[in-house]
Amino acid sequence: MASRPDSDRPDRSRPGRVPLKPGAERPPVGMPEGSPADSVSGEVAALVNEAGTVTGREVCRLAMEHLGTPYRFGGSTAKGFDCSGFARFIFKKVGIELPRSSVEQSRAGRHVPKGELRVGDLLCFNNGRGRISHVGIYIGHGDFIHSTSTGGRVQIDSLGEPWWTRSLETIRRVLPE
Repeated sequence: MASRPDSDRPDRSRPGRVPLKPGAERPPVGMPEGSPADSVSGEVAALVNEAGTVTGREVCRLAMEHLGTPYRFGGSTAKGFDCSGFARFIFKKVGIELPRSSVEQSRAGRHVPKGELRVGDLLCFNNGRGRISHVGIYIGHGDFIHSTSTGGRVQIDSLGEPWWTRSLETIRRVLPE
């Protein structure tokens, strides 16, 4: 990710949203009401929808399990992730193969207008010079999860923060409809 002064963006690691101990379950968070994930019930909700496809809720649940995992340039394992390594790791867990780089991921799936943003969509950001340099996963309520060098870990940030608002380049839907 492009370097920028820390003063541009406060640390939004969200007090109270701490990393889980290995094996612990976290309830789904950040799911907007009326999202496709809400139409799935109970135990099955975290896994698949009625058509047998993965939901954004499952992607978010898996991503949230890695809150606090250290940032590691080129990292693509639970020992440490860079942004695209994190997205690729999470989507691979649900059977979706993403390309390795953030630039390639910005071409995966299909483009989605901001007004159609759904839980589990990929958010692709530019570095201010017109080049995709960062990706995150939308978790609902204007928030996304990503591995960031600035925060040094997997954390949650808000699309409402000026840096992210200015930098959002494209939204990609890679989950089945």
